[in-house]
Amino acid sequence: MNIDKTVLLLINFESLVAKDEHIWMVEFYAPWCGHCKSLKPEYEKAAKNLAGIAKLGAINCDVEKELCGAFEIKGFPTLKFFSHKLAAKGMKTPEDYQQERSASAIINYMTSKLPNFASKLKSQEDFNKFVSASKTAKVVLFTDKAKTSNLYKALSLDFQHSLPLSEFKDAPKELLQKYGIDKLPALVVFKGDSADEEFVKYDGKLNHESLYSFLEPFEDKTKKPKVAQPQAEPEKKDKKKDKKKKEEQQPEKPLDHVVFVEDQETFDKVCSVGVCSVSLFDMSNEDEKESNALKMESLQKMAKKYVGRMKFVQLDGSQQPHFIEKFDLAGLPNMFVVNIVKGGYSHYLGNFSEESLDEYIGNVLIGKKSMTKISKLPQVVSTKKTTTTTTTETKPSTKSSKAKDEL
Repeated sequence: MNIDKTVLLLINFESLVAKDEHIWMVEFYAPWCGHCKSLKPEYEKAAKNLAGIAKLGAINCDVEKELCGAFEIKGFPTLKFFSHKLAAKGMKTPEDYQQERSASAIINYMTSKLPNFASKLKSQEDFNKFVSASKTAKVVLFTDKAKTSNLYKALSLDFQHSLPLSEFKDAPKELLQKYGIDKLPALVVFKGDSADEEFVKYDGKLNHESLYSFLEPFEDKTKKPKVAQPQAEPEKKDKKKDKKKKEEQQPEKPLDHVVFVEDQETFDKVCSVGVCSVSLFDMSNEDEKESNALKMESLQKMAKKYVGRMKFVQLDGSQQPHFIEKFDLAGLPNMFVVNIVKGGYSHYLGNFSEESLDEYIGNVLIGKKSMTKISKLPQVVSTKKTTTTTTTETKPSTKSSKAKDEL
């Protein structure tokens, strides 16, 4: 049974989610994503509150790229709901979760999706028919509540094939007295096909783990569908290749400094996913060298402060006329923030002081700055041959080699 958030991988996703007759919510995330970090405590709180009721899992898309690609994940975090209904072939068809990213909203959403397989008994006649329907065990919940609880719905889902569950609201007093029931709700298991034969009353705690443990011995295991076991990892024959593959799967460390971009490949590697700050300086103007260095120092501090939440790159604006034109930048230095996946950007209009940059970046990350739609970014003009000597002037040399290793 799932009692908390489950780490999902390619090798266990099919057995745990796709072929499981339970409801699931799956978070597709990246460890460097700021919004993912904000969601984490709320998601874990929801998982804890829904323990036994619904299942929550999470997939690290920096590691499980194939799995995330299969679901066309384009932004983080993405939450998808998977119904209890099994697909005829292959994967279940998920539903995008579009509501508030809070524990209470996720809990309400998941409980609203719970199916109910418990039969409703409205009379003594219904009760007799239910108990005598088969010689195997069946369960009756005597209650005075009009609505079925989420806990009982979850149990009906657990035992939908192997143990019939029902609920009898406002049962006759004579019937309650017959089974020694003096307080509601009361759960009774009838072992055979007669209401007069042996029965067992539950007197434990009203939580999923205790109730499941009590009911499990009574289920008809011959009717329980076989659960597919997670596929075993292939045998590792070539240790060198396996080590290299493992290293490639390790998520890259979030950047804590400004990356000087000299070509399209570097720009794509840094900014293709997530929120990216793009600053343009006139590197050809010797008179601005000192002023640019001070501004770059402020940006370096922002890169350290917002590590994992926003990435920072710098371009030689004097060599990038397409960027100047596309973003209508009036003069250099200049800066904008872009989210390529979501197709939007925000133009920064302040000075390059730490205070001004900090306020702007913070507002972008919490959604206070509106984003302008953009369909396609201009290509970066390669400046490797012409700006090599300026790289060490705009970025600390100790960080330069590290950035290249990571990229």
